[in-house]
Amino acid sequence: MPEPVTIFISRTAKPGMETALEAWMREIGEVVQTFPGFVNSHWLESEDGNAPGEFEVVFTFDSSENFSNWCQSPEKTSLYDRLEPMVAEQKIRKVTGLEPWLNLDSGALAPPPKWKMCVLAFLGVYPTLNLVFFFMMPLVHDLPTWLRILYTAPVISILMTFIVMPALSILCHNWLFPEKR
Repeated sequence: MPEPVTIFISRTAKPGMETALEAWMREIGEVVQTFPGFVNSHWLESEDGNAPGEFEVVFTFDSSENFSNWCQSPEKTSLYDRLEPMVAEQKIRKVTGLEPWLNLDSGALAPPPKWKMCVLAFLGVYPTLNLVFFFMMPLVHDLPTWLRILYTAPVISILMTFIVMPALSILCHNWLFPEKR
């Protein structure tokens, strides 16, 4: 089964090109959505708000193959041919599998081995499942199983994404990236 691919892109517009870059990003966002394997995209804003002319977007494809097809497409090439005059700085980072959950700094040469990501995910999922079930089961125990799962799965996903995995990735950083010691 292919792993999804997530791409983080940060672009800073050249002075006076902010509106043009924003329009270009909206246009490419509409075009990429038409490609096979496209899953979703999100515009990001930092907690303090982005600096004027700074645009960040995350998008996901269902596989490396479909992402590669997008990258080699004439549509992408045509759009990127117009990009250079608008951009002062651009950063792109591609991640796969569980990597988006990990706190991967730009200095990391490679993501940790998959077995380490699997162990880390287990260390996060197991106690989170137990805690959520312990606290939520009294509230949902009379519901059918499918409905209990429907109520608990989003809670577990939110806890894993925003609290558990970021904390574990910080706590286990030296184990995940031993060469960084």
